[in-house]
Amino acid sequence: MTILSKLTIVTITFNNESELNETLESCRVLRDNGCKQIVQNGGEFLSREGTNLFVINESDAGIFDALDKGMEKANTDYVINIHSGDKFIGEIDDLIDILED
Repeated sequence: MTILSKLTIVTITFNNESELNETLESCRVLRDNGCKQIVQNGGEFLSREGTNLFVINESDAGIFDALDKGMEKANTDYVINIHSGDKFIGEIDDLIDILED
């Protein structure tokens, strides 16, 4: 088990498929190495498949409510937010070093 299995990425969106796809692709290396990612969608049904990728479709009362809902579902020691449209641009080894410290 790697330190990344203790990390969940929470991504919030409102049916923004093109930006969401870019965000998910940028986080793929993290998920492939044990990190979990929760997509909290406040709009209509979105479906995505992938290892350690979980899509939750439920209405919310705005951005902060969506973040809270996503963070409540995370069952790991560490949680970070990478919003739909944002990208993970770091190096996986740097993130592992941060988590291990």
